[in-house]
Amino acid sequence: MKFETFASDKAQLCTTSLKELEAESNVIDYGAIILCKGGTATMRIDFKDWHLKKDAVITLFPNDMVMLHNVSDDFEVEMLRYDKTMLREASLQLEQTVYSLLRKDRCRTDKQVVTLIIENMFSLLRLYFIQKDCTCLDQLVLYQLKAFFLGFYDWMVRNRHEEPEGYGSRRTNELFNMFMEDLEQYYMKSHDVAFYAGKLNITPKYLNTIVRNMTGHTTKNIIDQYVTLQIKLQLRNSEKSVKQLSWDFNFSDEDIKRATFVLGEKDRVLAVCDALTKGDYETVGKKMYETHEGLSKDYEVSCEEIDFLVEIAKAHGVTGCRIMGGGFGGCTINLVKEELYDSFVNDAKEKYNEKYGREPKVYDVVIKDGSHKVC
Repeated sequence: MKFETFASDKAQLCTTSLKELEAESNVIDYGAIILCKGGTATMRIDFKDWHLKKDAVITLFPNDMVMLHNVSDDFEVEMLRYDKTMLREASLQLEQTVYSLLRKDRCRTDKQVVTLIIENMFSLLRLYFIQKDCTCLDQLVLYQLKAFFLGFYDWMVRNRHEEPEGYGSRRTNELFNMFMEDLEQYYMKSHDVAFYAGKLNITPKYLNTIVRNMTGHTTKNIIDQYVTLQIKLQLRNSEKSVKQLSWDFNFSDEDIKRATFVLGEKDRVLAVCDALTKGDYETVGKKMYETHEGLSKDYEVSCEEIDFLVEIAKAHGVTGCRIMGGGFGGCTINLVKEELYDSFVNDAKEKYNEKYGREPKVYDVVIKDGSHKVC
């Protein structure tokens, strides 16, 4: 399948299969008008599914949560993708009205007039894009977007009686859309269900019922998913540190510590896998100590007794040591050179008994390949 792309500073006209939207949800930072040229797919936008087929027209806005699934092999679209800074100017004074209407009814699959308008709009833009040295492409795109928004608003006003297919009552759909709009606006300020229920003048329990009916998820789950995807988007497109982003997103110091540990542990796991492949046990041991430090100080799931045993291991030159098990107790796992084994075990027993009045149990283990395919 051959695709083509034309681009200016703030807009792009292309044919594509939208592969980048498959597999997992993405928060997009651009707007788009999409015309399905062939095949079928289901596009999930803010937890609601829209079914695409040939000649369907669908609109996307910045901060939409989007995922593509059930994609046929011959699925292809033509898309006008535009910078989010164009949205306000393109939609004139009608922005909030048009935006709200399009959120409710994003996809047109049965209105030939809408398809013809978009086809002609794309054909005209394609002529502009292929002109060499055109100095006003972004302005030309902007004027076409203005015409689209104004024309769509006029069409919606003249066809108010036509309600889009969906699930739930009109009021349920309206409240859910308002919740998602509020989430887009306030996700950095609050992650609390009661806050969003208050914005809608309904109870948290009623909001949760609405969100469950529309998505199958709890309100808190939707908020957490949306915030997580926004953070991923910021990490891709911003030079801010995790700590800076955590402050921007109104997380507590405790949340920041937990997140710092998890992100660091991801890197440590990859480093240990690489070190084990090379037989580099010194690096493995170093990462074990780093993990324990994070679990003890940042994740706060260790305890005094375990920390005491880790310090004894360090003092004896043990290669690596960390807490293991469910946390808040349990045991340590130690990577010990054979020549240090006896002195380390004896000293650990003696000092632990002296401090806590009982000896720790010691389980001898040796490194093996673990579960693996043998033939």
